[in-house]
Amino acid sequence: ERQGGGRGVAGAESTADCSASEGPLRNVGLRVWQCAFILTELLLRAPPFGQWAGVRVVDLGAGTGVTGIGLAQAGASVMLTDLPHITPLTQRNVDYNCQGLIAGGAEVEEYEWGAPVAKLGALPDIITAADCLYQPEHYPALLETVVRLSQPHTMTYLAYRQRGNVEEGFAQLLADRDFHVQRVSPDELHEEFRSDMYVLLKACRLGGDPSPSVGEGEAKC
Repeated sequence: ERQGGGRGVAGAESTADCSASEGPLRNVGLRVWQCAFILTELLLRAPPFGQWAGVRVVDLGAGTGVTGIGLAQAGASVMLTDLPHITPLTQRNVDYNCQGLIAGGAEVEEYEWGAPVAKLGALPDIITAADCLYQPEHYPALLETVVRLSQPHTMTYLAYRQRGNVEEGFAQLLADRDFHVQRVSPDELHEEFRSDMYVLLKACRLGGDPSPSVGEGEAKC
């Protein structure tokens, strides 16, 4: 049995070095956003490869670490990534919640979208990003990271709150790079979040083959 589950994560309210002078957009990674719960709940309830043991995940814009920690506790090997002013909080939450895991594990790495991905280790089976589409000027860099990390079988899951129509532009950018992009039906989400306000996308390379060596089953894009 895994140890360390159910402990919770710290957010902005508990970080002494989070000051208003840094600006609201600088501090978004220090809050727990609803989309992280939506994404985590779906993935834990319906693992894309049938189980999380043996599955490698890269969590982009991990913030407080809700999604990455949840998947690590379920047995995945997770690399949680974010900017340098965010990762100390991410690391603290990982240390608090992921000690003593019998299966799976979590690492934290500073990473800026668009940079080389070699520092993130082996390419992942799953890429996750929760509420990372609020600044369109960063879409090209995020796109390059997803492209570089994606193997033929890699599944990317993006959850966001609809704040306008700009978010749909990222789905088009993925499609332009030969990714199949599909919106998860609201009926598949937890009943509390079945509205047009929250969107969950999944994407994979066109023509990609789910790997039979990952987990117990094949992910369907």
